[in-house]
Amino acid sequence: MYLSLELSKAPKVSITRRKKSRAFAKPPYQSKEHFDACQDGLVNALSKNREHLILAGCEAHVCVMQTALELLRQGFKVSILVDAIGSRRPLDRDIALHRLGSSGVFLLTVEMLAFESLETAKNDSFKAGLEIIKS
Repeated sequence: MYLSLELSKAPKVSITRRKKSRAFAKPPYQSKEHFDACQDGLVNALSKNREHLILAGCEAHVCVMQTALELLRQGFKVSILVDAIGSRRPLDRDIALHRLGSSGVFLLTVEMLAFESLETAKNDSFKAGLEIIKS
């Protein structure tokens, strides 16, 4: 099971459990050859009104960092989920996060994002979200 946050400009947020096959059924672009995913069509695959992107992935110091920096250059707000990225060497990850934070990327944890999105315990998705976060 995977945590899936569905965010929109409206304050409505839902947190659901999804099976891997449904949550990651088809990527918006078919292949990735560059370290910077923007070079392989990431921006073109986004909806036109998208202003803020939240990134997670492997090799924080290569693909995640290069993609985030290019998205910043293109005028997007970018957040990185620091507990949903990694590098083979901790030093590479740490230096990448320092560089990203210094460049204007927002550094968040998955739990921070979940609670900021829910905003209140009165949110209809709060109990389901809390159960997922605690599991």
